[in-house]
Amino acid sequence: ALLEKAAQRAKKIEEDCREEELRGYELHFLGRMQQRQSRAEGWAQKVIGVAEAAKERAVRKAYAEIDSKRSELVAAIRNKMGEESKTGEQIFKGFTDSDKLCKDKFLKMLKDFEQ
Repeated sequence: ALLEKAAQRAKKIEEDCREEELRGYELHFLGRMQQRQSRAEGWAQKVIGVAEAAKERAVRKAYAEIDSKRSELVAAIRNKMGEESKTGEQIFKGFTDSDKLCKDKFLKMLKDFEQ
């Protein structure tokens, strides 16, 4: 928004300086404004690039953490299956009374495996 305002101001100066008595001033003022606008656009692009890169790194880190937790959970479930000589289906049925495992019971099961 600020860059657009600067571009509009530059156009207004250029238009105003077309009049006979102001001719020549556009070279002085317009050049400086365009240079500042160009630098500001460059800075804005750098900031956007840094922000996008940081967001991408955060997403990758989150996926890595989730993958790590998933691997730990699978190992814990397999360990428990081996200790109790049960299949995966039997392990999950031990946490619920029906064929469905509700969210609350699933979260409780996950917390039991963390310990």
